[in-house]
Amino acid sequence: MKLLTLLTAPIAVASVILQGRQDAQELQVIRQFHKPTSKTCVTIWDSSLSYIYASTCSDSVESGSFRAFPFAFSVDENGRGNITVGVQSYPVADDTTNTQPVTCGRMHSDTESLITCTVFWPRSTTLRQAPSSGPDVASCLPNGDTELFHMVTNLKKGDFMQLANIADESNITESNMSEAPQPPVVDVGGPPCPIYHLTRLLDNGNPHQNPLHIQLSDVMECGQRSCGIERFESVSFTIGFSASATIAQWISGGFAVEKSIQTGNAYSCDGDPGDVFAVWRRQAQTAYTVRNFKMDCGRTSYGNPFVMWSPNSNNRGGAYYCVYGRKYVRALGDRWLDLKGRAGGP
Repeated sequence: MKLLTLLTAPIAVASVILQGRQDAQELQVIRQFHKPTSKTCVTIWDSSLSYIYASTCSDSVESGSFRAFPFAFSVDENGRGNITVGVQSYPVADDTTNTQPVTCGRMHSDTESLITCTVFWPRSTTLRQAPSSGPDVASCLPNGDTELFHMVTNLKKGDFMQLANIADESNITESNMSEAPQPPVVDVGGPPCPIYHLTRLLDNGNPHQNPLHIQLSDVMECGQRSCGIERFESVSFTIGFSASATIAQWISGGFAVEKSIQTGNAYSCDGDPGDVFAVWRRQAQTAYTVRNFKMDCGRTSYGNPFVMWSPNSNNRGGAYYCVYGRKYVRALGDRWLDLKGRAGGP
């Protein structure tokens, strides 16, 4: 990440922010909050999340070019509240009219919350790269960036994938199978040889964490009153293992994973007037590399390596969370696979 400094004329900035989106560029203002320690980090990015313009370990950005037009959050631990830009305050919520200069989405789980606001800043602003002068995220939050932040930065348009659960353990096909060198087989009569189809870990499996994010509820729109999604209004799904090729059999690979798991629906979310939101679950999964084998009368054929994903036992590393804003909510059952998770097992 590169830190930039922002040079601009204060009066022009105030005018554009109050007037809306015409002739403006996008800034992404992101607030991360770690609930167990009450630690906060606020960063101001460019629209593609490539450069940081400013960062702070508090709820306000008041230094440098933002001294005259500070950014400040006044929110609870779940991100409910307001963002102030200069002297004007805006709700941390969707702008359904697509005319306001600030529009926000947010998420929260039992341990963290995340706010992402798009602020329309004057296009005439000059951006210059400068040495980092703000605090690093690692110094603000006990474990660096939150899980919700990682999820948002990994999520791009079109990344949602419907993954079919593979439950067919019939014999493997012999396409893409190569035959290992074997001594000639001599037919001496007798009963036919048994044929075995097996799947085995390739080396140590190169395990990675690839969580599956799935929406457990229909979209809730609050209208003019507060509303909520109760436990009985969300759905429990069965998440089975997946694979990038036809498998001979499911194997755990020695990791603490399951062949299938129930997501459950023991979570609820509350919304304010105008909120659009849904219940999501991060189903923790371990990805590991395997290979199919076929053993037939002393001859061994093996397939190309491929990846198997299995849900972690007890959803270790996963969580429920509430998602607010049209840029994040999807439809009941929509899911996507995060392929950029950390290396290692559960």
